[in-house]
Amino acid sequence: MMYDYDGLIRETLKRLKDLEEQLKIADTDAEEVIFYQLQAEKARLRLLLREAKKSEQVQA
Repeated sequence: MMYDYDGLIRETLKRLKDLEEQLKIADTDAEEVIFYQLQAEKARLRLLLREAKKSEQVQA
């Protein structure tokens, strides 16, 4: 099964940017929630990058 890793990575980077902007204006209660969302998106990005690299190596 082939995934559009470029598209998924781009979407994740956009969500990270949006969350970072939200964090700048968030009140104290929302900061913790946004922080954990950021951590989840960063983990997702690492996973996508790892899988994209594996996929690239298999195709080569």
